[in-house]
Amino acid sequence: MTISTFQSLFTSLASIVARAGARSLQVLDTQQGPAAETVYSRLGWQRAGTIADFAATASGKLTPTVFYFM
Repeated sequence: MTISTFQSLFTSLASIVARAGARSLQVLDTQQGPAAETVYSRLGWQRAGTIADFAATASGKLTPTVFYFM
């Protein structure tokens, strides 16, 4: 799957979910790191902030979480 296809699918899914719940604000969070943050920024999500030691990795290590909104 190309990045362009992923972007289209993700954006469409987010819009469908928002409309189904009559929501105008969408919020998501992800573990801090260049991969996810790059994808969400390219999809038009705005970074809201970071919470330190909020997400746990598979090994149990706590890492920062970044919140985005659209």
